[in-house]
Amino acid sequence: MFESLERREMMSITPPFVSPIAPPVRSEQVATSNFFDTSILDNSFVSLTPPVPGFSSRPGASATIYLDFDGHFQDVAAVTGGANLFSPAFAVDADGTNWDFEAKSIESIWARVAEDYAPFNVNVTTRDPGDFSHGSKNLRVVITGEDFRADEDAGGVGSVNAFTKADVPNVVYVFSISKGVAEDDPAGLRPSATIGNLVSHEAGHAFGLEHQSVIKNGKVVEEYNSGDEKKAPIMGNANGSERGIWWKGTNKKGVVQDDMAVLARAENGFGLRPDEGNISFAEPEQLRYEGRALVGRGIINSTSDVDVFRFDTAGGRVEISIQPANLDTVNIGNLDAVIELYDNQGRLLQRGADENRTDAAISAMNLPASNFFVKVRSQGAYGDVGQYRLVVEEFAPPRVMSTNVVTLNSTLGSTLTGVWVQFSKPMDVASFTAADVTASGVSIVSVTFDRSDRRRFLVTVTPPSISLWTLNIGPDIKDQFGFKMDQNRDGIQGGSADVYHAFFLNGDLPTLEQSNPTTTTPSRRTKLSPALVDAAFASKR
Repeated sequence: MFESLERREMMSITPPFVSPIAPPVRSEQVATSNFFDTSILDNSFVSLTPPVPGFSSRPGASATIYLDFDGHFQDVAAVTGGANLFSPAFAVDADGTNWDFEAKSIESIWARVAEDYAPFNVNVTTRDPGDFSHGSKNLRVVITGEDFRADEDAGGVGSVNAFTKADVPNVVYVFSISKGVAEDDPAGLRPSATIGNLVSHEAGHAFGLEHQSVIKNGKVVEEYNSGDEKKAPIMGNANGSERGIWWKGTNKKGVVQDDMAVLARAENGFGLRPDEGNISFAEPEQLRYEGRALVGRGIINSTSDVDVFRFDTAGGRVEISIQPANLDTVNIGNLDAVIELYDNQGRLLQRGADENRTDAAISAMNLPASNFFVKVRSQGAYGDVGQYRLVVEEFAPPRVMSTNVVTLNSTLGSTLTGVWVQFSKPMDVASFTAADVTASGVSIVSVTFDRSDRRRFLVTVTPPSISLWTLNIGPDIKDQFGFKMDQNRDGIQGGSADVYHAFFLNGDLPTLEQSNPTTTTPSRRTKLSPALVDAAFASKR
Protein backbone atom coordinates (compact mmCIF):
# COMPACT_ATOMS: atom_id res chain seq x y z
CA MET A 1 0.00 0.00 0.00
CA PHE A 2 2.85 2.35 0.81
CA GLU A 3 5.76 3.37 -1.40
CA SER A 4 8.99 4.20 0.39
CA LEU A 5 11.92 5.79 -1.33
CA GLU A 6 14.89 3.53 -0.73
CA ARG A 7 18.51 4.53 -0.47
CA ARG A 8 19.80 6.56 -3.40
CA GLU A 9 23.04 7.69 -4.92
CA MET A 10 23.84 11.02 -3.33
CA MET A 11 25.55 13.94 -5.05
CA SER A 12 29.20 13.84 -4.03
CA ILE A 13 29.39 17.54 -3.14
CA THR A 14 26.75 19.33 -1.12
CA PRO A 15 25.74 22.46 -3.06
CA PRO A 16 26.40 25.66 -1.11
CA PHE A 17 23.43 27.38 0.41
CA VAL A 18 22.28 30.37 -1.58
CA SER A 19 21.35 33.66 0.02
CA PRO A 20 17.99 35.33 -0.57
CA ILE A 21 18.07 38.49 -2.64
CA ALA A 22 15.75 41.45 -2.43
CA PRO A 23 12.32 40.94 -4.03
CA PRO A 24 12.42 42.55 -7.48
CA VAL A 25 9.73 43.73 -9.93
CA ARG A 26 6.04 43.78 -10.87
CA SER A 27 2.96 44.67 -8.90
CA GLU A 28 3.49 42.01 -6.27
CA GLN A 29 6.69 41.06 -4.51
CA VAL A 30 8.22 38.10 -6.24
CA ALA A 31 10.18 35.21 -4.90
CA THR A 32 13.88 35.56 -4.29
CA SER A 33 14.75 33.27 -7.18
CA ASN A 34 15.27 35.69 -10.05
CA PHE A 35 13.33 33.60 -12.57
CA PHE A 36 10.14 33.46 -10.47
CA ASP A 37 7.88 36.34 -11.32
CA THR A 38 4.84 34.18 -10.58
CA SER A 39 6.00 33.33 -7.07
CA ILE A 40 5.56 35.45 -3.97
CA LEU A 41 7.93 36.12 -1.09
CA ASP A 42 6.18 38.14 1.59
CA ASN A 43 9.12 38.42 4.02
CA SER A 44 6.92 37.27 6.88
CA PHE A 45 6.99 34.04 8.86
CA VAL A 46 4.43 31.27 8.93
CA SER A 47 5.34 30.11 12.43
CA LEU A 48 6.86 31.84 15.44
CA THR A 49 9.06 28.89 16.39
CA PRO A 50 10.84 27.95 14.24
CA PRO A 51 10.61 30.88 11.77
CA VAL A 52 9.79 29.49 8.32
CA PRO A 53 9.98 32.04 5.47
CA GLY A 54 6.72 32.31 3.55
CA PHE A 55 6.95 31.30 -0.13
CA SER A 56 4.19 30.58 -2.63
CA SER A 57 4.61 29.72 -6.31
CA ARG A 58 1.03 30.18 -7.51
CA PRO A 59 -1.46 31.54 -4.94
CA GLY A 60 -5.04 30.72 -5.85
CA ALA A 61 -4.16 27.59 -7.81
CA SER A 62 -6.52 24.60 -7.90
CA ALA A 63 -4.32 22.53 -5.56
CA THR A 64 -1.61 23.12 -2.96
CA ILE A 65 1.56 21.30 -2.03
CA TYR A 66 2.38 22.46 1.49
CA LEU A 67 6.03 22.05 2.49
CA ASP A 68 5.79 21.56 6.25
CA PHE A 69 9.15 22.46 7.81
CA ASP A 70 8.09 23.42 11.33
CA GLY A 71 7.22 20.00 12.78
CA HIS A 72 4.00 17.98 12.63
CA PHE A 73 1.89 15.64 14.75
CA GLN A 74 -0.03 12.96 12.82
CA ASP A 75 -2.69 11.13 14.83
CA VAL A 76 -4.10 8.94 12.00
CA ALA A 77 -1.46 6.85 10.25
CA ALA A 78 -0.54 8.17 6.80
CA VAL A 79 2.21 5.54 6.40
CA THR A 80 3.02 2.28 8.16
CA GLY A 81 4.00 2.98 11.76
CA GLY A 82 2.89 6.57 11.49
CA ALA A 83 -0.01 6.76 13.97
CA ASN A 84 0.31 9.33 16.78
CA LEU A 85 3.58 10.33 15.21
CA PHE A 86 5.44 13.51 16.09
CA SER A 87 7.90 14.70 13.46
CA PRO A 88 10.45 17.27 14.62
CA ALA A 89 11.06 20.50 12.69
CA PHE A 90 13.55 20.64 9.83
CA ALA A 91 17.01 21.75 10.96
CA VAL A 92 20.46 21.98 9.42
CA ASP A 93 22.38 22.18 12.71
CA ALA A 94 21.89 22.04 16.46
CA ASP A 95 21.66 25.81 16.88
CA GLY A 96 18.08 26.52 17.88
CA THR A 97 18.62 30.27 18.16
CA ASN A 98 19.77 31.06 14.61
CA TRP A 99 17.64 29.96 11.69
CA ASP A 100 19.53 31.74 8.92
CA PHE A 101 20.90 28.54 7.40
CA GLU A 102 17.52 26.83 7.67
CA ALA A 103 15.86 29.75 5.87
CA LYS A 104 18.37 29.59 3.02
CA SER A 105 18.01 25.83 2.68
CA ILE A 106 14.20 26.08 2.79
CA GLU A 107 14.29 28.60 -0.05
CA SER A 108 16.45 26.29 -2.15
CA ILE A 109 14.21 23.28 -1.51
CA TRP A 110 11.03 25.23 -2.20
CA ALA A 111 12.41 26.71 -5.43
CA ARG A 112 13.30 23.27 -6.81
CA VAL A 113 9.88 21.83 -6.02
CA ALA A 114 8.18 24.93 -7.46
CA GLU A 115 10.10 24.40 -10.70
CA ASP A 116 9.13 20.72 -10.90
CA TYR A 117 5.43 21.55 -10.50
CA ALA A 118 5.49 24.82 -12.49
CA PRO A 119 3.71 23.26 -15.52
CA PHE A 120 0.72 22.38 -13.33
CA ASN A 121 -2.03 24.45 -11.74
CA VAL A 122 -0.51 23.87 -8.31
CA ASN A 123 0.72 26.23 -5.60
CA VAL A 124 3.90 25.06 -3.89
CA THR A 125 3.97 26.90 -0.57
CA THR A 126 5.42 27.02 2.93
CA ARG A 127 2.18 28.56 4.22
CA ASP A 128 -0.11 26.15 6.03
CA PRO A 129 -3.50 26.14 4.23
CA GLY A 130 -5.12 24.60 7.32
CA ASP A 131 -7.51 22.13 5.71
CA PHE A 132 -6.09 18.81 4.49
CA SER A 133 -9.31 16.96 3.80
CA HIS A 134 -9.41 15.38 0.35
CA GLY A 135 -11.93 17.91 -0.82
CA SER A 136 -9.48 20.70 0.04
CA LYS A 137 -6.99 19.66 -2.67
CA ASN A 138 -4.17 20.37 -0.21
CA LEU A 139 -1.26 17.94 0.22
CA ARG A 140 1.06 18.07 3.24
CA VAL A 141 4.71 17.11 2.72
CA VAL A 142 6.40 16.82 6.11
CA ILE A 143 10.14 17.58 5.81
CA THR A 144 11.66 16.26 9.00
CA GLY A 145 14.81 14.55 10.35
CA GLU A 146 15.63 10.84 10.16
CA ASP A 147 13.38 8.04 8.92
CA PHE A 148 11.20 7.33 11.97
CA ARG A 149 11.10 3.58 11.17
CA ALA A 150 13.70 1.69 13.20
CA ASP A 151 15.03 -0.52 10.41
CA GLU A 152 14.71 1.92 7.49
CA ASP A 153 16.83 4.75 6.16
CA ALA A 154 14.77 5.93 3.20
CA GLY A 155 14.73 9.39 1.69
CA GLY A 156 10.97 9.56 2.00
CA VAL A 157 7.78 7.58 2.31
CA GLY A 158 4.22 8.09 1.09
CA SER A 159 1.15 6.28 -0.11
CA VAL A 160 0.42 6.10 -3.83
CA ASN A 161 -2.80 8.07 -4.51
CA ALA A 162 -2.88 9.56 -1.00
CA PHE A 163 -4.20 12.74 -2.60
CA THR A 164 -7.33 11.02 -3.89
CA LYS A 165 -7.90 8.07 -1.52
CA ALA A 166 -10.48 9.03 1.06
CA ASP A 167 -9.20 6.45 3.57
CA VAL A 168 -5.58 7.66 3.54
CA PRO A 169 -4.50 10.97 5.09
CA ASN A 170 -3.22 13.60 2.68
CA VAL A 171 0.33 13.40 4.08
CA VAL A 172 3.71 12.16 2.83
CA TYR A 173 7.14 12.35 4.49
CA VAL A 174 10.63 13.39 3.41
CA PHE A 175 13.65 12.67 5.59
CA SER A 176 16.35 15.31 5.47
CA ILE A 177 18.88 13.36 7.55
CA SER A 178 20.51 10.09 6.56
CA LYS A 179 21.36 7.49 9.19
CA GLY A 180 24.32 6.44 7.05
CA VAL A 181 23.15 2.88 6.45
CA ALA A 182 24.25 2.94 2.82
CA GLU A 183 27.79 3.77 1.72
CA ASP A 184 26.56 6.14 -0.97
CA ASP A 185 24.32 7.99 1.50
CA PRO A 186 26.61 9.22 4.29
CA ALA A 187 25.16 10.02 7.69
CA GLY A 188 24.06 13.59 8.21
CA LEU A 189 22.08 16.28 6.46
CA ARG A 190 21.23 15.51 2.86
CA PRO A 191 21.95 18.24 0.27
CA SER A 192 19.12 20.69 -0.35
CA ALA A 193 19.06 19.61 -4.01
CA THR A 194 18.46 16.03 -2.90
CA ILE A 195 15.75 17.07 -0.44
CA GLY A 196 14.02 19.01 -3.21
CA ASN A 197 14.08 15.92 -5.44
CA LEU A 198 12.68 13.83 -2.59
CA VAL A 199 9.81 16.26 -2.00
CA SER A 200 8.77 16.23 -5.66
CA HIS A 201 9.11 12.42 -5.72
CA GLU A 202 6.96 11.79 -2.64
CA ALA A 203 4.34 14.30 -3.76
CA GLY A 204 4.33 12.46 -7.09
CA HIS A 205 3.40 9.26 -5.25
CA ALA A 206 0.51 11.05 -3.54
CA PHE A 207 -0.73 12.18 -6.97
CA GLY A 208 -0.67 8.59 -8.30
CA LEU A 209 2.82 7.99 -9.69
CA GLU A 210 4.81 4.77 -9.29
CA HIS A 211 8.60 4.52 -9.57
CA GLN A 212 10.16 4.90 -12.99
CA SER A 213 12.24 1.74 -13.31
CA VAL A 214 14.57 -0.13 -15.65
CA ILE A 215 13.19 -3.53 -16.68
CA LYS A 216 15.04 -6.12 -18.75
CA ASN A 217 13.64 -9.48 -19.82
CA GLY A 218 10.60 -8.87 -17.68
CA LYS A 219 12.60 -8.28 -14.52
CA VAL A 220 13.20 -5.05 -12.60
CA VAL A 221 16.96 -4.49 -12.71
CA GLU A 222 16.84 -0.92 -11.38
CA GLU A 223 13.75 0.10 -9.42
CA TYR A 224 14.87 3.73 -9.37
CA ASN A 225 15.83 4.62 -12.93
CA SER A 226 18.90 6.85 -12.54
CA GLY A 227 18.96 8.13 -16.14
CA ASP A 228 22.31 9.62 -17.12
CA GLU A 229 24.46 12.56 -16.11
CA LYS A 230 22.26 14.99 -18.06
CA LYS A 231 18.78 14.00 -16.89
CA ALA A 232 16.90 11.39 -14.90
CA PRO A 233 13.30 10.80 -13.80
CA ILE A 234 12.00 12.57 -10.71
CA MET A 235 10.17 9.33 -9.96
CA GLY A 236 13.45 7.43 -10.20
CA ASN A 237 16.74 8.66 -8.79
CA ALA A 238 17.64 12.09 -10.15
CA ASN A 239 20.30 12.94 -7.57
CA GLY A 240 23.23 12.09 -9.84
CA SER A 241 21.95 14.07 -12.85
CA GLU A 242 21.94 17.72 -13.88
CA ARG A 243 18.16 17.67 -14.25
CA GLY A 244 15.39 15.70 -12.59
CA ILE A 245 12.38 15.77 -14.91
CA TRP A 246 9.02 14.15 -15.39
CA TRP A 247 9.37 11.00 -17.46
CA LYS A 248 7.55 8.70 -19.83
CA GLY A 249 8.86 5.20 -19.32
CA THR A 250 8.25 1.83 -17.73
CA ASN A 251 7.31 1.88 -14.08
CA LYS A 252 8.15 -0.86 -11.60
CA LYS A 253 4.95 -2.71 -12.49
CA GLY A 254 6.06 -3.00 -16.10
CA VAL A 255 3.51 -0.45 -17.33
CA VAL A 256 4.40 2.57 -19.46
CA GLN A 257 3.81 5.57 -17.19
CA ASP A 258 3.33 9.08 -18.59
CA ASP A 259 4.15 11.13 -15.50
CA MET A 260 2.66 14.43 -16.67
CA ALA A 261 -0.54 12.80 -17.87
CA VAL A 262 -0.99 11.08 -14.49
CA LEU A 263 -0.33 14.28 -12.58
CA ALA A 264 -2.75 16.27 -14.77
CA ARG A 265 -5.49 13.62 -14.75
CA ALA A 266 -9.03 14.56 -13.80
CA GLU A 267 -8.94 12.63 -10.52
CA ASN A 268 -6.29 14.99 -9.11
CA GLY A 269 -8.39 17.99 -10.02
CA PHE A 270 -5.72 20.54 -10.96
CA GLY A 271 -4.49 19.82 -14.49
CA LEU A 272 -1.90 21.83 -16.39
CA ARG A 273 -1.30 25.48 -15.66
CA PRO A 274 -3.33 27.71 -18.02
CA ASP A 275 -1.25 29.15 -20.82
CA GLU A 276 -0.22 32.81 -20.52
CA GLY A 277 -2.01 33.74 -23.75
CA ASN A 278 0.92 35.16 -25.73
CA ILE A 279 0.74 32.37 -28.29
CA SER A 280 0.84 34.21 -31.62
CA PHE A 281 2.24 37.21 -33.47
CA ALA A 282 -1.21 38.78 -33.14
CA GLU A 283 -1.11 38.61 -29.31
CA PRO A 284 2.51 38.84 -28.16
CA GLU A 285 3.69 39.95 -24.75
CA GLN A 286 5.72 43.16 -24.86
CA LEU A 287 9.18 42.84 -23.34
CA ARG A 288 9.89 45.39 -20.59
CA TYR A 289 13.08 47.07 -19.45
CA GLU A 290 14.74 45.69 -16.33
CA GLY A 291 17.98 47.57 -15.94
CA ARG A 292 19.78 47.63 -19.27
CA ALA A 293 17.91 44.70 -20.81
CA LEU A 294 14.44 43.94 -22.12
CA VAL A 295 13.06 41.02 -20.13
CA GLY A 296 10.15 38.59 -20.30
CA ARG A 297 9.25 35.54 -18.23
CA GLY A 298 7.05 32.56 -18.71
CA ILE A 299 6.44 28.84 -18.33
CA ILE A 300 6.47 26.22 -21.05
CA ASN A 301 3.98 23.71 -19.68
CA SER A 302 4.11 21.19 -22.54
CA THR A 303 6.44 20.34 -25.39
CA SER A 304 3.92 21.85 -27.83
CA ASP A 305 3.58 25.14 -25.92
CA VAL A 306 4.96 28.28 -27.63
CA ASP A 307 5.24 31.75 -26.07
CA VAL A 308 5.57 34.85 -28.27
CA PHE A 309 7.17 38.14 -27.23
CA ARG A 310 7.66 41.45 -29.01
CA PHE A 311 10.35 44.08 -28.65
CA ASP A 312 11.03 47.37 -30.40
CA THR A 313 14.49 48.60 -31.17
CA ALA A 314 15.95 51.80 -32.55
CA GLY A 315 18.44 49.63 -34.41
CA GLY A 316 21.91 48.37 -33.60
CA ARG A 317 23.57 45.33 -32.09
CA VAL A 318 21.24 43.00 -30.17
CA GLU A 319 21.85 39.75 -28.30
CA ILE A 320 19.03 37.43 -27.18
CA SER A 321 19.29 34.72 -24.54
CA ILE A 322 17.03 32.49 -22.52
CA GLN A 323 17.78 31.26 -19.03
CA PRO A 324 16.04 28.28 -17.42
CA ALA A 325 14.98 28.52 -13.80
CA ASN A 326 17.88 29.35 -11.52
CA LEU A 327 18.47 30.25 -7.92
CA ASP A 328 21.10 32.97 -7.95
CA THR A 329 23.77 31.30 -10.11
CA VAL A 330 22.59 27.71 -9.59
CA ASN A 331 20.67 26.27 -12.56
CA ILE A 332 17.67 24.35 -11.23
CA GLY A 333 15.62 24.48 -14.41
CA ASN A 334 13.89 21.61 -16.19
CA LEU A 335 13.25 23.38 -19.50
CA ASP A 336 15.56 22.66 -22.45
CA ALA A 337 14.78 25.75 -24.47
CA VAL A 338 14.74 27.00 -28.06
CA ILE A 339 14.41 30.65 -29.09
CA GLU A 340 13.54 31.98 -32.55
CA LEU A 341 13.80 35.56 -33.80
CA TYR A 342 11.28 36.84 -36.38
CA ASP A 343 10.94 40.16 -38.18
CA ASN A 344 7.73 42.19 -38.17
CA GLN A 345 6.48 40.24 -41.19
CA GLY A 346 6.74 36.93 -39.32
CA ARG A 347 9.83 35.75 -41.21
CA LEU A 348 12.31 33.61 -39.26
CA LEU A 349 15.67 35.39 -38.97
CA GLN A 350 17.63 33.18 -36.58
CA ARG A 351 17.22 30.22 -34.24
CA GLY A 352 19.04 29.59 -30.97
CA ALA A 353 19.37 26.15 -29.40
CA ASP A 354 22.15 24.14 -27.78
CA GLU A 355 22.20 20.35 -27.74
CA ASN A 356 24.59 20.30 -24.79
CA ARG A 357 22.98 23.00 -22.63
CA THR A 358 19.49 23.84 -21.46
CA ASP A 359 19.89 27.56 -22.08
CA ALA A 360 20.03 29.09 -25.55
CA ALA A 361 21.22 32.27 -27.22
CA ILE A 362 21.15 34.17 -30.47
CA SER A 363 24.54 35.77 -30.93
CA ALA A 364 24.89 39.51 -31.32
CA MET A 365 23.49 40.69 -34.63
CA ASN A 366 22.75 44.08 -36.12
CA LEU A 367 19.06 44.84 -36.50
CA PRO A 368 17.39 47.77 -38.24
CA ALA A 369 15.03 50.08 -36.40
CA SER A 370 11.77 48.12 -36.21
CA ASN A 371 9.76 45.75 -34.07
CA PHE A 372 10.64 42.07 -33.80
CA PHE A 373 9.19 38.88 -32.30
CA VAL A 374 10.79 36.13 -30.24
CA LYS A 375 9.28 32.67 -29.89
CA VAL A 376 10.16 30.47 -26.91
CA ARG A 377 9.57 26.75 -27.09
CA SER A 378 10.82 23.42 -25.76
CA GLN A 379 13.44 21.32 -27.55
CA GLY A 380 10.63 18.77 -27.65
CA ALA A 381 11.92 15.83 -25.61
CA TYR A 382 9.57 14.53 -22.93
CA GLY A 383 9.86 16.49 -19.69
CA ASP A 384 11.62 19.48 -21.27
CA VAL A 385 9.22 21.95 -19.65
CA GLY A 386 9.45 24.64 -17.01
CA GLN A 387 10.13 28.28 -16.24
CA TYR A 388 12.41 30.65 -18.12
CA ARG A 389 13.65 34.22 -18.33
CA LEU A 390 14.05 35.80 -21.78
CA VAL A 391 16.60 38.61 -22.11
CA VAL A 392 17.18 40.96 -25.05
CA GLU A 393 20.26 43.14 -24.63
CA GLU A 394 20.75 46.17 -26.84
CA PHE A 395 24.30 47.39 -27.29
CA ALA A 396 23.53 50.46 -29.42
CA PRO A 397 24.13 53.90 -27.87
CA PRO A 398 21.05 56.09 -27.37
CA ARG A 399 19.40 58.28 -29.98
CA VAL A 400 16.53 60.76 -29.94
CA MET A 401 13.63 59.07 -31.68
CA SER A 402 11.07 61.88 -31.77
CA THR A 403 9.94 65.24 -30.35
CA ASN A 404 6.41 66.45 -29.78
CA VAL A 405 5.31 70.03 -28.95
CA VAL A 406 2.72 70.65 -26.23
CA THR A 407 1.15 73.78 -24.73
CA LEU A 408 1.56 74.09 -20.97
CA ASN A 409 -1.14 75.94 -19.02
CA SER A 410 0.03 76.70 -15.50
CA THR A 411 -2.12 77.32 -12.43
CA LEU A 412 0.39 80.08 -11.71
CA GLY A 413 -1.12 81.99 -14.62
CA SER A 414 1.63 81.52 -17.18
CA THR A 415 1.61 79.75 -20.52
CA LEU A 416 4.72 77.94 -21.68
CA THR A 417 5.61 75.61 -24.49
CA GLY A 418 6.87 72.09 -23.86
CA VAL A 419 8.62 69.58 -26.07
CA TRP A 420 8.49 65.89 -25.23
CA VAL A 421 11.78 64.25 -26.22
CA GLN A 422 11.70 60.46 -26.72
CA PHE A 423 14.99 58.53 -26.58
CA SER A 424 15.61 55.02 -27.86
CA LYS A 425 16.39 53.60 -24.41
CA PRO A 426 16.27 54.54 -20.70
CA MET A 427 18.62 57.41 -19.91
CA ASP A 428 20.78 58.70 -17.09
CA VAL A 429 18.41 61.47 -16.05
CA ALA A 430 21.19 63.46 -14.37
CA SER A 431 23.05 63.74 -17.68
CA PHE A 432 20.23 65.64 -19.43
CA THR A 433 19.87 69.20 -18.14
CA ALA A 434 19.00 72.57 -19.62
CA ALA A 435 22.71 72.97 -20.43
CA ASP A 436 22.35 70.16 -22.98
CA VAL A 437 19.82 72.12 -25.05
CA THR A 438 20.43 75.20 -27.17
CA ALA A 439 17.65 77.05 -28.94
CA SER A 440 16.72 79.86 -31.28
CA GLY A 441 13.44 81.75 -30.97
CA VAL A 442 12.80 80.45 -27.43
CA SER A 443 14.55 80.32 -24.05
CA ILE A 444 15.03 77.09 -22.11
CA VAL A 445 13.15 76.97 -18.77
CA SER A 446 13.73 73.41 -17.53
CA VAL A 447 14.27 69.78 -18.39
CA THR A 448 12.34 67.13 -16.46
CA PHE A 449 11.92 63.39 -16.95
CA ASP A 450 8.91 61.09 -17.03
CA ARG A 451 9.14 59.00 -13.84
CA SER A 452 7.20 56.16 -15.45
CA ASP A 453 9.46 56.00 -18.53
CA ARG A 454 13.01 57.27 -18.39
CA ARG A 455 13.18 57.40 -22.15
CA ARG A 456 10.90 60.49 -22.11
CA PHE A 457 11.88 64.04 -21.10
CA LEU A 458 9.94 67.30 -21.12
CA VAL A 459 11.89 70.35 -22.27
CA THR A 460 10.00 73.46 -21.17
CA VAL A 461 10.61 76.71 -23.13
CA THR A 462 9.23 80.24 -23.21
CA PRO A 463 6.59 81.06 -25.84
CA PRO A 464 8.26 81.31 -29.29
CA SER A 465 9.18 84.84 -30.41
CA ILE A 466 9.48 83.86 -34.09
CA SER A 467 7.43 81.62 -36.38
CA LEU A 468 10.21 79.07 -36.99
CA TRP A 469 12.15 78.08 -33.88
CA THR A 470 14.64 75.32 -33.15
CA LEU A 471 16.02 73.09 -30.42
CA ASN A 472 19.43 71.44 -30.55
CA ILE A 473 19.69 68.48 -28.16
CA GLY A 474 22.90 66.70 -27.06
CA PRO A 475 25.29 65.18 -27.84
CA ASP A 476 26.68 64.44 -24.34
CA ILE A 477 23.45 63.03 -22.91
CA LYS A 478 24.07 59.48 -21.65
CA ASP A 479 22.01 56.35 -21.23
CA GLN A 480 21.92 54.67 -17.83
CA PHE A 481 25.16 52.79 -18.58
CA GLY A 482 27.18 55.81 -19.60
CA PHE A 483 26.93 55.60 -23.40
CA LYS A 484 26.63 59.01 -25.07
CA MET A 485 24.35 59.76 -27.99
CA ASP A 486 25.18 58.32 -31.40
CA GLN A 487 22.47 60.05 -33.41
CA ASN A 488 23.94 59.30 -36.82
CA ARG A 489 24.87 55.71 -35.85
CA ASP A 490 28.44 55.94 -37.09
CA GLY A 491 29.79 54.21 -33.97
CA ILE A 492 31.28 57.44 -32.58
CA GLN A 493 29.53 58.66 -29.45
CA GLY A 494 29.05 62.28 -28.45
CA GLY A 495 30.35 63.78 -31.69
CA SER A 496 29.20 67.06 -33.16
CA ALA A 497 27.25 65.12 -35.80
CA ASP A 498 25.23 63.47 -33.02
CA VAL A 499 23.34 66.63 -32.03
CA TYR A 500 19.61 66.21 -32.64
CA HIS A 501 18.13 69.25 -34.44
CA ALA A 502 14.38 69.87 -34.13
CA PHE A 503 12.58 72.59 -36.14
CA PHE A 504 9.15 73.85 -35.15
CA LEU A 505 6.53 76.12 -36.69
CA ASN A 506 4.78 78.47 -34.28
CA GLY A 507 0.98 78.78 -34.31
CA ASP A 508 -1.70 76.22 -35.14
CA LEU A 509 0.14 74.65 -38.08
CA PRO A 510 1.69 71.21 -37.62
CA THR A 511 5.16 71.33 -36.09
CA LEU A 512 8.12 69.72 -37.82
CA GLU A 513 10.78 67.66 -36.10
CA GLN A 514 14.05 67.01 -37.86
CA SER A 515 17.08 64.99 -36.80
CA ASN A 516 18.88 65.49 -40.10
CA PRO A 517 18.21 67.45 -43.31
CA THR A 518 16.41 64.56 -44.98
CA THR A 519 13.97 63.38 -42.27
CA THR A 520 10.83 65.24 -41.21
CA THR A 521 7.90 64.00 -39.17
CA PRO A 522 4.71 66.01 -38.64
CA SER A 523 3.12 66.24 -35.21
CA ARG A 524 0.49 68.52 -33.69
CA ARG A 525 0.45 70.73 -30.67
CA THR A 526 -1.38 69.30 -27.64
CA LYS A 527 -1.99 70.51 -24.08
CA LEU A 528 -0.77 69.33 -20.70
CA SER A 529 -2.53 69.66 -17.37
CA PRO A 530 -1.69 72.61 -15.06
CA ALA A 531 -0.33 70.16 -12.48
CA LEU A 532 2.38 68.96 -14.86
CA VAL A 533 3.27 72.52 -15.75
CA ASP A 534 3.64 73.45 -12.09
CA ALA A 535 5.91 70.43 -11.68
CA ALA A 536 8.10 71.83 -14.43
CA PHE A 537 8.19 75.23 -12.69
CA ALA A 538 9.03 73.57 -9.38
CA SER A 539 11.98 71.75 -10.93
CA LYS A 540 13.30 75.09 -12.19
CA ARG A 541 13.02 76.94 -8.89
